[in-house]
Amino acid sequence: MSRPNPNQMLVEDEDLRGAVIGLMRHHLGAWPSEEKEWPVFISKARGVEDILNENQLTVQLRQSDISTFGIVVDADSDAAGGIDTKFL
Repeated sequence: MSRPNPNQMLVEDEDLRGAVIGLMRHHLGAWPSEEKEWPVFISKARGVEDILNENQLTVQLRQSDISTFGIVVDADSDAAGGIDTKFL
């Protein structure tokens, strides 16, 4: 069994996974067709609630073989109307 990729990314859904791969391909050039050769493994969740679930994040972040972990979600509603100003 091969060792998991130490660079992991969790995205909201399959559409976002494709968009991230497209961005990586644009900026990095060729993107390997084999997942085991990707510079970062991109897995998809079942929505933003799944990603932001505290238990899910704890499990992901406690894996000793992960050196880099990223999360990508998209805006499903009006960004201007949904901004929580306490984070600005």
